[in-house]
Amino acid sequence: MNNENMDADVKRFMKDTSIRKLRLSHNASFRQSLGLGLNPSESQTAPELRTRCPESPSTTTPQPSGRSEPVWMETLKKALQETIAAAVPASPQQRSRVAFIDEANSLEMFSGHDELMPVKTWTKIVDDLATISGWNEYETYFAAKRALTGAAADWVMTRSDLQSWKQLKVALESTFRHTVDEYQIMERLRKERPRPNVPLIQYAHRMRRYASLVGISEKSTIAYIVNGIFSSNAFEKTQLRACESFDKLGDMLAVYEAARREKKKHQKKSKLHVMSSKTGFYDILQELIDDIRLPLCMMICSLLGLICISILLLLMIH
Repeated sequence: MNNENMDADVKRFMKDTSIRKLRLSHNASFRQSLGLGLNPSESQTAPELRTRCPESPSTTTPQPSGRSEPVWMETLKKALQETIAAAVPASPQQRSRVAFIDEANSLEMFSGHDELMPVKTWTKIVDDLATISGWNEYETYFAAKRALTGAAADWVMTRSDLQSWKQLKVALESTFRHTVDEYQIMERLRKERPRPNVPLIQYAHRMRRYASLVGISEKSTIAYIVNGIFSSNAFEKTQLRACESFDKLGDMLAVYEAARREKKKHQKKSKLHVMSSKTGFYDILQELIDDIRLPLCMMICSLLGLICISILLLLMIH
């Protein structure tokens, strides 16, 4: 009986020892495969780990003991490789498509009949944006094509032979070239007026763009701008015409616009005050009508009754 107990203890001890050795061998092989060494105090950096990990996680690396790596070790290596690869910044060629769409949407539209946007000015804008954004030939072609509108959009639908930005640029400049009509520009400068709810400085810059098409001097352009803003007030015209540059004119327009906003605000308050006073008068009148309505109705009914009785008496007498 004692011998049997002793044999059981020996077997249990041998089993525990073999399990402990197996764990140690697995830990050693795992640390060695990751380049950590047998000593836990030794450590490696992320680039060193990356160079030590095999390129293909599906291949198994033979260990000194002659056994292949376990499946769980290959899975862990694959996860480490993906983590390290994600930390590497993306190349310029792998930039987001969303960023390209945002850049393309910032491109100004071209219709082919806008006097303020000649075709060569627009193609230069496209080239500048393509250079800044790092577009290739096809990306530039795609962005420019989707920015066409109006007559230009209808025209490009008939030109299936245009497959690059260089071809599209040459075709646009040859199709939509036009000469500036100085008489029409001068008439527009004379008749143009500020639009409602549009800042005066924006109106001034629009007039300046028109003037630049025909080479009008800065002084004459300022006169056109002032005449468009003040059609009747001679004093304010004289003040603004004294501006010698667009910078001074912009400062004066900012001051004038602030004063105009205050004036509109005051007029709005006065209008509300008048409306409120009218409303108060109407309320008082309504109260008076309500007060006399019942007595008035009773009086009218009494008069009608007396008239009816008088008529009946006259009929009975005759």
